[in-house]
Order: sequence, then C-alpha cells, then structure tokens
Amino acid sequence: MVGSTNIFESIQLPLTPVIDGDFLPKCLVELRKESPKKLIIAGNCEFEGLLFLALGLRSIDPNLIEGVKHRSNMFILEGNKLIEENLQISIETFKNSYWLNSEKMTKIELEKAVVNIIGDTVSGIPLRNYIGQEICQGSTVYSYNFQHFNRQAFHAISYYLPFSGKPFLFV
Repeated sequence: MVGSTNIFESIQLPLTPVIDGDFLPKCLVELRKESPKKLIIAGNCEFEGLLFLALGLRSIDPNLIEGVKHRSNMFILEGNKLIEENLQISIETFKNSYWLNSEKMTKIELEKAVVNIIGDTVSGIPLRNYIGQEICQGSTVYSYNFQHFNRQAFHAISYYLPFSGKPFLFV
C-alpha cells in the first residue's frame, strides 16, 4: 500500500474483506447484526489524513488539492442520493465546514484542511457510520479522538508530511 495512488484517486482505502462463504460467510454489516451486543471502543486520530499522505508518499500540491476537492464533491452528491432531502448537505456547506471558501487561508491552513478532508472521508465518516450502526444494534460504544502524534514513528516518511500533529506533553 505504501506509494499507492489508489488512495488519492478514490479517497478510499484499498482494503476490503473478501466474502468467500467460508471464513466470511456474509458481509460485515450482516454479521454485525447477528452478533451479540458488546462493549466497543473505537476511534481515530486528529490528523488521520497524515497517515494516508505518508502511505501514498504524496506531498500536498495543487493537483492533490483539486483532486481531493473534486472527489469530496462527488461523495457529497453520491451520498445525498442515499438520504432524505432534509439530511442532505450542500457543497457550499461542506466547503464552509473546512474553510475552503476562505480566500485568506494560509498554506498551512489549506494543508490542514486537505488532511482533514482525507482523514474524514477515508476514516472519520466510516467510523461515525460504524458507531451509529452498533449503537442501533444495542451495543455500548466508547469513542475517542487521539491528539497525540509520535514524531519518531514516521522516520523518513515524515519528509512527505506537510506538518505534524501536536506532540503529547505531560505537564
């Protein structure tokens, strides 16, 4: 997966389970419906999108920014077809939520917005959907959002990152 461009072309992880009828007899949604209620802890990191930049060995450039904006717009349009009209989101609302309509964005603000969009579309939104499904099934879910970033964990890959997350400090 390192160096893969699929992540950026589709803004999706190229990892999915194979429903083979033996090991996985049904899709995960169906298997979760059949499973007993459980305690779940699930979450992500504040700048989850940095991981995907590192995996794709990509730096943020105008082509990536436009590609992320375009693919995000497609997600919104596709997603709006699947939900009731009163729950739909406009592309303008989406842009405003990431400050993409601001002409005064600094380079680092734009980079953080792109990283947040990547993180939300690849990880955050699916996580929210999963948590919602599990709560509807009667499970108890504890969610978290880490703001810790271990600079040493990325080594040479860190050169591809536009910025680093907040280091965790004990006071």
